[in-house]
Amino acid sequence: MEQEAFYTVGEFDRSKIDLNKPAMTVEEYMQQVVVGRELLPDVAVASPEVLKRFSATPLRKSLTNLPGICDDSRTFTSRFGPNKEWCVAKSNDFSQNRSAFECVKVPDDDPLKDVQLPIMNDWMRWCQVCFESRLEGFAIAPENEQRFAHHKGTPPTVSLITSLKDHQVNELIIHQIKYMLNKGQTRATLQWLYALLLVVKKPLLPEVCSSLRDFCRKCKEWRAELDEDEEDTIYQLSFFISIISIYFAQHDLADQQ
Repeated sequence: MEQEAFYTVGEFDRSKIDLNKPAMTVEEYMQQVVVGRELLPDVAVASPEVLKRFSATPLRKSLTNLPGICDDSRTFTSRFGPNKEWCVAKSNDFSQNRSAFECVKVPDDDPLKDVQLPIMNDWMRWCQVCFESRLEGFAIAPENEQRFAHHKGTPPTVSLITSLKDHQVNELIIHQIKYMLNKGQTRATLQWLYALLLVVKKPLLPEVCSSLRDFCRKCKEWRAELDEDEEDTIYQLSFFISIISIYFAQHDLADQQ
């Protein structure tokens, strides 16, 4: 017996659907999903520019690395709001990283298969696992140990991120932002959020969009409180403001509107 559809979208004008605007109702969200799927190609192929960019560096060593000031310090112009060109460039870089991530094959050997995960709505336990205490039985390749040395909890390895289900990614974004709003940001928490944003599906769920907006506002507060010698953190906070306001289309939160 065939299952009945749990929700019927019905006829609607596809030309009026904005995929960058957060849906306010279930109907709007389902219409965005329909239009988004219709725009997908039958076969996804990374552009030559994306493939060329990552051909010289192993994907597993580069994709979840949070960009730092050393990457382009000469073009980072202001701690209180970099220029528009810089912001757009960071959004474009992020978009290319997402495209490259789509080329990463989901591991055949699920790294979570033998791991006892917290229930999804236990946000504090999930944040403890991500930031404070490493999952028992979660293996990290020896070549990655040094790269994730600043992580007390379970680091966002490529194999882990690609093993997460869409609903887990959405919930973890909300959980981790709640944690940072309460306890502050660190290199490890920012790297985790960056990795999750590489794989979160668009259009964003309304609650995910709301959390990102709260985080973007907080990034501006944190940045204003930092000393000038904390360049790397200032850079990274500005980076998040750029990708949230430009790539995820929260334009009213941009540094340069």
